Amino acid sequence: MINFELIIITGTVVFLILSLLFIFLAYEFRKKINRDQNEFYKSIIQCEISERQRIAKEIHDGIGGLLGMAKFHLSNLQGIKELPLLQNIEIVNSIKLIDLATEESRNISNELLPASIVRFGLKGAVQDLIKIYKTQFNVDYYFNCNCDINITLQANMYRIINELLNNSRKYANANNVEIDIVAGFNKILMHYSDNGIGFDFNQMKQTFEGNGLRNIENRVTLFNGKFQYSNNNGSIYNFEFQV
Repeated sequence: MINFELIIITGTVVFLILSLLFIFLAYEFRKKINRDQNEFYKSIIQCEISERQRIAKEIHDGIGGLLGMAKFHLSNLQGIKELPLLQNIEIVNSIKLIDLATEESRNISNELLPASIVRFGLKGAVQDLIKIYKTQFNVDYYFNCNCDINITLQANMYRIINELLNNSRKYANANNVEIDIVAGFNKILMHYSDNGIGFDFNQMKQTFEGNGLRNIENRVTLFNGKFQYSNNNGSIYNFEFQV
């Protein structure tokens, strides 16, 4: 005699097992897609940074070198008594233009990939950045970084710090900033805080001024990182990057 109740129970159990198996496989598949996407984006960033490094070097060594040679030759002509006064004035003006072009090429090279990152790493690059801000604005800084980081993540963190410093100066009216970067277990932790007026993070993201915050989120996501923002007598950011 067929036990229909047993068949129904068995069928239900089998259906539940298959459903759970399907959910598990779908979850693992989604994880693999996300992992592959992240690796793909990371490889794109790595290629971008390598290309930026190459172009920055070409600008610095190639164009910068040619401008330096042009200035050298013009400087040798400067002040020659046999040349008319008008020509000497033109030489002086040309040297000034070369100086401007040299400065501009240096700025473009530095924007592509800060030379200080290549030479001194993230610590040296951020220290140079802080020096620039300190000469322009009355802000006190504390900065600590004592860990080895690959250059791809260094460049990414540098852009984030630059954006945060700009926010602290531009919107928060802060006069004190703290940046602390330390190595954890298979991760890099970065703390950033200022004593500014703070803001509503989600609300700010919806505005035009929130472009920088959205860029920070994208940079963190591409490196399987995460961060938290809080507003407590200023802005506080805590970042975590997997390495």
